[in-house]
Amino acid sequence: MLTISITILFLITTTQAYFTADFREFLLQTYGVTIEGQLERLDLYAIGSFGGKLGPNDVIKNRPIVFVHGSTLTASMYEQQRRYFMQRGYNPGELYATTFGDAATKKSLVQKVMDCEDVKQIRQFIGAVSLYTNSTVDIMAYSMGTAISRKAILGGSCVDTNEYLGPPLTYLVHTFVAAGGVAYGLDCQYRTWEACSELNGMSCTSKFMQDVNAPDFRYEGKVSYGIYSRSDPVIGDTCCGHFCAELKNANQNIERYGLEHLGIVTQTIPLQYDLFTDTPFPILSALLGFLAFFGGYLIGVLNDHEEAWFSFISDGGTTVPESCIFGILLTYSAFFWWLTCFARHYQLLQYVHFHHGPDANFRKIIWPMLITGLSSGLGTATVANFQETRVPLVHSIGALLSFLAGMTYIWFYVVVSFAMKPRYAPRGLTILRMVVAFVVTVALVLHQLCLKVRPFVKNLEDGSKPLVEETTGIIRYKPDHYEYLNHLVACVAEWTLGIGFFIIISSLSYELGTFEINTMTKDEQQHVIEESQKPVLISSKSIKV
Repeated sequence: MLTISITILFLITTTQAYFTADFREFLLQTYGVTIEGQLERLDLYAIGSFGGKLGPNDVIKNRPIVFVHGSTLTASMYEQQRRYFMQRGYNPGELYATTFGDAATKKSLVQKVMDCEDVKQIRQFIGAVSLYTNSTVDIMAYSMGTAISRKAILGGSCVDTNEYLGPPLTYLVHTFVAAGGVAYGLDCQYRTWEACSELNGMSCTSKFMQDVNAPDFRYEGKVSYGIYSRSDPVIGDTCCGHFCAELKNANQNIERYGLEHLGIVTQTIPLQYDLFTDTPFPILSALLGFLAFFGGYLIGVLNDHEEAWFSFISDGGTTVPESCIFGILLTYSAFFWWLTCFARHYQLLQYVHFHHGPDANFRKIIWPMLITGLSSGLGTATVANFQETRVPLVHSIGALLSFLAGMTYIWFYVVVSFAMKPRYAPRGLTILRMVVAFVVTVALVLHQLCLKVRPFVKNLEDGSKPLVEETTGIIRYKPDHYEYLNHLVACVAEWTLGIGFFIIISSLSYELGTFEINTMTKDEQQHVIEESQKPVLISSKSIKV
């Protein structure tokens, strides 16, 4: 079955050949004839490589992708991906592949080991593409290519030759995707296979696999994802206590039901594309929120509807025309925040299920997080559509709900980020969120104190506070008014609160690099039942509504 699949793959992917003249000239000038020849693989004719700009003035708009094939295959196995990506805006200068090994001309699948020369070639190729495009790169690796790519990025010494490769190349890689990958290893039931060598074979106990799985941190790139299927007859199930295709320290390990080894890479191309592109939900929520705040403020000030240095955020949504713009933008901001909460909720469910099991205590926290996040969005939408001067009670309830629920969600998120292992975000990003969350919390407390207790209003001779003046419009106190300082502090606290929220919301784009909800077909559901698996909602990128 495996031989037939690889043969079919070879026959359907032999249309793209060679590097472009521009890339070839760059390699010759930078590395010389020998390295250029090793990377382009003209000895394999039309199936050995592809990639490069058509001309020196071509613009790189997308992060370049380096495709790394599996054992005994060639660069041409990715022709389907190449076509798919180019149909969606990529150009030839953003898609690259080379061929390592002998393409099954000398060794079969069961004989191929992971030689230092293979690692050096892929490492050289990653560096060359990054230098040529002046960009970080993404990496798409399949099967054995996963292990070889990881070692190429990790660096250190080769296990078979002790040759020193150099330091890690993590800084050159943004997104690393492994499909049907030899991640923890290959379930080697036939130890006599050379491919299962204890030195540089694919067995989980080999020195090679132990080396690439030794770090307890994500070194493959800024973010990493694994795509696997429990129906894969080649990789197998159990490798040293782990699922063989599970990518250690990955942001997500994504299961595709019912796919065999070849299908994991040929039938998940839309998912692969999604993993290399970003989900805009958090960015759109934050951007539209900022535009609502500052747009309403600027129009209000220019029309002399509010004071330049003395305005609540809601003042920009009180008087026409700014109230119209404020309401529309903030409503859309709330909508994208709802989508962000929903997406992150299901992403966390899948993450917890995969790493901690279906009964993990983290699930008890994730549901309240969703409720508080959605409640915060509801409060924001209420503020956007119920003006302070028309329906003050509803407006105030909406603002309080938005702030309190939002702050609760943020602290939930910070705590989970610190507590959950393995971490899904860099420690520095989590610390930054914690600092911003602390500032937001202080701002919220100060804001409510100014509104309820009025600590910056001087007491009267009898020790009481002056009565709050009844107002029907935007408050415009003069500097000598007894409420001026208290109102000013409340305004600063409110703006700090709002801006802080949107800073944290925009930072969620790190985790939400991908998202999709998959609905299983009846056949897939039956497959899950037969294997006694609990279905997991898979998180990657696109949400279909």
